[in-house]
Amino acid sequence: MSLDLFPTIAKLIDAELPKHPIDGLNVWPIISGQRRAKNPHNAYWFYYEVNQLQATVTGDGRWKLQLPHTYRTLAGKPGGHDGNPAPYEQRKLEKSELYDLVNDISETTDVSAQHPDLVKRLEAEAEKARQELGDAITKRTGKGTREPGHVAVEP
Repeated sequence: MSLDLFPTIAKLIDAELPKHPIDGLNVWPIISGQRRAKNPHNAYWFYYEVNQLQATVTGDGRWKLQLPHTYRTLAGKPGGHDGNPAPYEQRKLEKSELYDLVNDISETTDVSAQHPDLVKRLEAEAEKARQELGDAITKRTGKGTREPGHVAVEP
């Protein structure tokens, strides 16, 4: 993910990382195709809107757990015309749904009933994310929540 670019490039040029927490990890072994390279991430946390944790994905990218949330969709309708957007529909995902992204890239078939252990694993990752970064959907503030970086501008 793009959050891994900074620590990966820093490692390549022997630059020191900042002392404060950052979210990315060095993924050069994967990018460079090293044999037996392993992803340093157990999972990825997907936040949208304003700090809404909406999904977790396994580190290998195969399994995605969509967490309950409200979203907008075109629901298969064509996009806009003459510069005017098509109207979106609001939908609410009431319970978590698991998708096999290798065999179902369009996320059409919820396989959570067939893989309860994976659901538990990805729900545990969601809980880690909420503890660390919070979640507006569940109205939680994370212990590691931090303001985005700021650059002091001289007057």
